Amino acid sequence: MAGVSGSSEAIKNHAAFIWSVADLLRGDYKQSEYGKVVLPLTVLRRFDCVLAPVKQAMLDRHAQLQGKVENFAPILDQMTDTDGLWNTSRFDIPTLLNDPDHIADNLRAYIHGFSPEAREILDRFEFASQITRLHKSGLLYLVLGKFAERPSGVCGAGAELADAAGGAFESGTGEAATSDPANRRRPR
Repeated sequence: MAGVSGSSEAIKNHAAFIWSVADLLRGDYKQSEYGKVVLPLTVLRRFDCVLAPVKQAMLDRHAQLQGKVENFAPILDQMTDTDGLWNTSRFDIPTLLNDPDHIADNLRAYIHGFSPEAREILDRFEFASQITRLHKSGLLYLVLGKFAERPSGVCGAGAELADAAGGAFESGTGEAATSDPANRRRPR
């Protein structure tokens, strides 16, 4: 049972992390909107972590291929264990913090540097409008900072963090974190 207890503790830690991000959003976002920020950034940070061991080699290989190979995707695909996950941007979430004056543009460039498959996943969250909203409210740097300082919690979490996110949003908002109106609770 030690594994179950450890897992439960990990979920509590992840939920605490999620709510620390929610604390930053409070006032500028409704509680029911927290998922519009936390969920895509969780996925983005997870992508960061998967790519971290090969990121520099991937950038070097992409630089070697530019202008020589039209379709470099199959070559970059071979550099990770996850098909369709690569990124040609020099950024990751922690390095985005190095240029606060251009953080929104650099985040967009970072997302644009992902493979089409990864961008499709991120596009489903419709996160582009949240980047603008976070930037205008002065929260983008702060929220990204939370995710940047949490590598072990997000990078090693996988399903535990997803469970914590789902549970936190269901208990905190009374609805699952979904954009499907059929799955939302009706107002009373």
